[in-house]
Amino acid sequence: MELIRDTGEKFKSKDLISVIVGKETAVTKSYKLEQNSHFGFGKEEKDNYWKTILRQATVQNFLQKDIETYGVLKITEKGKNVLTGKSKETFLIAEDREFDLTQAKADSDQLQQQAGGGLDQKLFTLLKELRKK
Repeated sequence: MELIRDTGEKFKSKDLISVIVGKETAVTKSYKLEQNSHFGFGKEEKDNYWKTILRQATVQNFLQKDIETYGVLKITEKGKNVLTGKSKETFLIAEDREFDLTQAKADSDQLQQQAGGGLDQKLFTLLKELRKK
């Protein structure tokens, strides 16, 4: 939340994540965000981790997406109270898992083959014979 405050509450979550992980993008370069003290402080974690943190902070009302400015993140009153030390709040996060879709599809295909693939062999044979006539 300090990053959002220090940058003037004018960036979307993907731009903030770029700053956190130290990734230079067109936005970070045009606003000279690579000179910001927060640039790259979270590079030991993946983008997905920080996306989860920002999403949970939004869900738990520490941050708010401003739809009038195309999803720019703003700090709510609850978030400001945490930043100033007036309130000590914590929240738990459920980390997003990354799934290997190719492995999941291969497993699914293998399972389908083992189960006969939903194919009735007797019916299939009858249909093939009918077709030959």
